[in-house]
Amino acid sequence: MNIVFGTYLDSLTWSDKPAAIGELRLGPMGMLGLLETRLGLTGNYVHPARRISQYLQRMQSIDNPGAWFHRSFSADPWSTAKQMLSWRDTLVASGWQDTALPSTSARLQALGDIEAVDLPLSAGREDRLQSIALSLKSGIPAHIETLTLSEPRSILPAIWQQILALLAGQGTHIVESAVPAPQGTTTNLSAIQHALGSLNPPHIDTGDDSLLLISAETEWDAAETLARYLASAPADNSTTTLICQGSSDILDQALQRHGLPQIGASSDSPWRTALQILPLVIANCWEPVDVNRLVELLSLPSPPIRYFAARHLLSALASEPGVGGEAWKNAMEKIGSDYQTKVLDQASGNRKLPSAAEYVQQLEAFLHTERFDPATGIPYRALEERCQWLMEFLGAYADRDSLMAEALSQTSELLHVSASMNHIPRITLERMLDSVIGVGASNPLVQSHAAAYQVVHTPGQVLSPTSTTIWWNFTSNHSGSAAWWSSQERQSLAESGIILEETSAHSLRESRSWQLALQNTSKRLLLFAPRQICGETAYPHPFWDEIRSVALCGENHSHEEAILTALTRHEHQLQQQGRWSLAERRMSLTALSTADLPEPEESCTVQAGAIALGKHLSYSQMSMLIGCPMNWTLKYHAGLRAADAHSLPTGNQMIGSLCHRIVELLYAEPVKQWKPDKAAQKARELFHELTRSMAAELLLEGHEVEIRRYERAIVEAVRKLVDAICRLNLKVEEAERKLEGTLQGTPFIGFADLILRTPAGEPFVLDLKWSYATKYRKEEIEQGSALQLATYNWLMASEEPNTHTGYFLLAQGELLSDSPLLGDEALPSAVPLDTTWQMGQLSFVQSLQGLQSGRVEARGILERKLLENSDVDKLDKLQSERREEMARNKMLYIKPPCGYCDYATLCGMGGSL
Repeated sequence: MNIVFGTYLDSLTWSDKPAAIGELRLGPMGMLGLLETRLGLTGNYVHPARRISQYLQRMQSIDNPGAWFHRSFSADPWSTAKQMLSWRDTLVASGWQDTALPSTSARLQALGDIEAVDLPLSAGREDRLQSIALSLKSGIPAHIETLTLSEPRSILPAIWQQILALLAGQGTHIVESAVPAPQGTTTNLSAIQHALGSLNPPHIDTGDDSLLLISAETEWDAAETLARYLASAPADNSTTTLICQGSSDILDQALQRHGLPQIGASSDSPWRTALQILPLVIANCWEPVDVNRLVELLSLPSPPIRYFAARHLLSALASEPGVGGEAWKNAMEKIGSDYQTKVLDQASGNRKLPSAAEYVQQLEAFLHTERFDPATGIPYRALEERCQWLMEFLGAYADRDSLMAEALSQTSELLHVSASMNHIPRITLERMLDSVIGVGASNPLVQSHAAAYQVVHTPGQVLSPTSTTIWWNFTSNHSGSAAWWSSQERQSLAESGIILEETSAHSLRESRSWQLALQNTSKRLLLFAPRQICGETAYPHPFWDEIRSVALCGENHSHEEAILTALTRHEHQLQQQGRWSLAERRMSLTALSTADLPEPEESCTVQAGAIALGKHLSYSQMSMLIGCPMNWTLKYHAGLRAADAHSLPTGNQMIGSLCHRIVELLYAEPVKQWKPDKAAQKARELFHELTRSMAAELLLEGHEVEIRRYERAIVEAVRKLVDAICRLNLKVEEAERKLEGTLQGTPFIGFADLILRTPAGEPFVLDLKWSYATKYRKEEIEQGSALQLATYNWLMASEEPNTHTGYFLLAQGELLSDSPLLGDEALPSAVPLDTTWQMGQLSFVQSLQGLQSGRVEARGILERKLLENSDVDKLDKLQSERREEMARNKMLYIKPPCGYCDYATLCGMGGSL
């Protein structure tokens, strides 16, 4: 058998020859597997994470305060074991077997002590290579006739040089393939080829295009340029080699647009959706709760939790961003009910399923009650339960989804490597998880198509002469650095027969592979280098520095710019006057016809009578319909809303809800009358009780200052609220009272935050607000446009004709009202509340009639067009004029909610106002 062997030949096709029976192209891993098979050394080799776990157990057995690795091992045992194992494998690859290591450094002494521990350690790649060398030394034949090297034997790692020497001793013919000599020096490409070999200054022709770096602003521009080049002369592509480093996703899209076959190269990634299931399950093991990680778990396309359960929990989190609160408990009740009707009642008798109570209990445990301190760690029992639960879920998909199968394998591996631990701290478990997942997996949906051009994935795979070489994604790709060993360690190891590879050896092999692609190209080398990749700045490949240095060698400073101009092109330069050209290939371009985007319409028309009121109304619906019928239609009639995963409350919205709940609990049944200091003390207690269920993000690390600030703000808000109640001699009657009425024949429902009683026994409805702006609420009362207060007044009117209303701004501790009870602090109102209600009702009826007639107005668009066609220069002035005009017509103006609307892209506003 004839074998072509090289450092970068793994993943390459067997051969590019028309008939290649008996010839293989193998990289280090392929060669390792072949030799093990020939020598009878095959076995069950384990995941690298399992070897780290075994090495960690060895280190644990000898760890003590005097051990060289003790401090690092105490802080991060997994990473320390991983690093020590890497050093150990380096020494094994360099010739260390059963001999004692020299004690010239504490590191070598520690590695020797760990190696002497009588605990199992599975063979790694380096151990397997040494086993191959031992078998060859013992005379077991490998039966390889010819072995052709794609690079000089002298730059290969020492263990491979040893194996090659042993094979040669068995009669294997070792051939070192020579780099083709450049033919002539008439082009820039051949001139650079000659110069790289001889280091003589080349002559660069400013009119030659045989070697070009094509730059583009983004990878999309670069992909379009490359696709145009291939599509402009498809008959010539059979002599072209395309080097595709990394993913070809963007390039494939450009190729398909031009009718060319896609490459189908997919980079391994740990961020693929299925591979995030296990990390997110692990992320939800810890205390305090991170609601963002919980939302991510519940929002997965295929969550390990039933869809209806995930939906109920997401809805609860959108209401109260924490676990264990009222919304959470209500969601669990709904989950139990749905599980009974949707799962148990429809299940066949062949499958044993947990009861509804058991299912809810398990969810509660995994997501709420069983969370663990990150420093103490999760008990292995609890981790095992979660992994077994996850494996059962993944197993149902593994036979038809390769990524789910990979996630299943990773979960099993994590369970195995953690089996020897009683408690696993968070940092250790996350390090273990990183090792288990590794580089991730490729996209299984990507497919390669047959193409006239040859595709390789690294320049070191260009083994045969080719006319044209195209290097896609010619950008810097840092491959890491070698381990550092001191000169004393190197010397003492060498005296023991362990020869460490020089740190420059890896760079030398890389540079040799880059040159291989250049030297095997006879006509043209095109290097495509985008300046941005995924929005991040990208830089040309290091090989470009080598080419540029050679090109400028010996030239005086005045010629540098001309030489670099001859070797580079920007994709913008390739297109002129409807013609595109690059390196003797041309294409005519047809300009796309353009059309102006349609102007957003201020209204749309639907069938008359198609839109009607729902089963009930509220102040929010009424206000929304007056402010913008389009918004009301999309939200309340069409039922469109943002996903719960995108509606997680934070900031003022979250704190406002928390403060409301604290006030509600303060005045829960039986109603208590508080004094300011006692109420503040109770508010502080309730804040700490409710934070986990309603504002869990404040408990995360890094929020210490923020939680103290909010605690002070809420406690002070409650103190000022109770002080105002006491000062005005008010008595709290009820919190969160449901108020009911009828509007346009439809039930109208509202909830009053607080119902109080004046000394005269009259009701005082108080609405609590948490915001940092007092101005707008004051203006509402003074202008007579406080529709919410007018709504409370109307709802109470049938029972209590003399009703007082007001806002209490919690963040400022201010009571805003036109009630005479406030004396000099009462705000003057332009009209009484019953008049405000009548104006609001008239506006509501008019907007409703417009909808029922089939006209759906987008009031924000309407006002923008009015602004463009008026003499007014600012929107707020226009809105003020509209408010006055509607007031003259006995109607109420409400500003369109464009600033916080979810539907701006649908109506055309785009959130611009």
